[in-house]
Amino acid sequence: NVVDHQNNSPSHEPGSGAFEKLDLAFTCIFVIELSVNLFSTLVWEFLSDGWNYFDFLVVLVSIMSLAAPNIPGGSTLKLTRTFR
Repeated sequence: NVVDHQNNSPSHEPGSGAFEKLDLAFTCIFVIELSVNLFSTLVWEFLSDGWNYFDFLVVLVSIMSLAAPNIPGGSTLKLTRTFR
């Protein structure tokens, strides 16, 4: 199927597949959304909402997985984005 082809292709280079491009696109969207949320509300108001902490965690995990794709447990941490 498509997922197996993307993950197991012999010419698989990091950043060349469709999933890597989608991962980068969603990470950029999440970073922009978090930045707008942070700057549109006051910092104390932003910090008073627990969902903002979760959003920050999701964005942080996304950035970490892009910066170091081979960290142990990285694929498991990426699953936090599905709860967003």
